[in-house]
Amino acid sequence: LAALLCDLSREQVQACGLRLKFSKLTRGFIDGAIERRGEPMPTTREGMRRLMSESGAELLAGLVELRAAHIRALTHMIIQQNDCISFEQLALDSEDVFRLGVTRRGVGPCLKRLLDRVIDGELPNTREALSEAVCAELAAQAAQKPPKKPRRRRKTGAEAADPPAQPEE
Repeated sequence: LAALLCDLSREQVQACGLRLKFSKLTRGFIDGAIERRGEPMPTTREGMRRLMSESGAELLAGLVELRAAHIRALTHMIIQQNDCISFEQLALDSEDVFRLGVTRRGVGPCLKRLLDRVIDGELPNTREALSEAVCAELAAQAAQKPPKKPRRRRKTGAEAADPPAQPEE
């Protein structure tokens, strides 16, 4: 029940529990689970004992099951929906990025930045969106670089031996 109601506010959960005539024990468990849903779980034995002392062994066991179920559901959803989590699943490959104007040395880091943005949900994993992001990144890099000074050409053989001509008066 706590898993079904965990997205509701505490007040909504309490009202739902009264309307559905949950027992006091069940309402207390659900209320405790909802109250502690955002808290990080302890990773040490001492922390776990402290939390168990504060909330009770049954509530803590229920919280652990609830979080494990949530993690399993997220994992299955990512796998079933084939979310992009690797370079192989990215809509652009290294050759595409190179053709857009990224240097060979910059292709790997560029793909890593794209993958990170897709994983974080900032960019959709489509060729168009990723290509636009690469072009925008290249434009931003070009705007930051100062213009190159023309290189001085080195004089060769005869040019180096001849002194420059003096203008006649």
